[in-house]
Amino acid sequence: MISNNLLAQKKWIIWVIVILIIASALGVVVYKLLSASPASAPQVSATPLALLPTSTPIPTDTPAPSPSSTPAPASVNIEIRNGTHTAGLAQKLKDKLTAEHYTVSAIGNASTQDIAKTIIYNLNVADADAAQKIAAELSANGESTLPKSEAKSSADIVIILGADAPAMLK
Repeated sequence: MISNNLLAQKKWIIWVIVILIIASALGVVVYKLLSASPASAPQVSATPLALLPTSTPIPTDTPAPSPSSTPAPASVNIEIRNGTHTAGLAQKLKDKLTAEHYTVSAIGNASTQDIAKTIIYNLNVADADAAQKIAAELSANGESTLPKSEAKSSADIVIILGADAPAMLK
């Protein structure tokens, strides 16, 4: 009888040892995984929040600007065409946009000078935010393709000024 009891105790000890070995191996694997990329691991403050003074703001993670946000004005290439008989309108808008740090590559006349409303033509999908911003500033409508009567352009945005432009540029 003593030998059966001793055998049961040995089996128990063997199982405990096997479980400890497995737990240790899992612990090593988890440790390696967590310590493998410290840059991506979240930073944990050692100071409990309850001990921080109430006047100190608690830092929060703020997302970085997305690449799809509005492009820098200087990177957007703009062409302005005057679609009216009022001389100097394209230059006035060029001065205004240049002061806002936009790049105006060319000014000139539209194919016709009887355009009623100013239209912003966004020819580059990546510059849609900038085109919408300019359209909002000028209270103008936006389009994605130039009329067939207009010469093609290498600019990202083409603005054709209409009869409503003088009021916009005051």
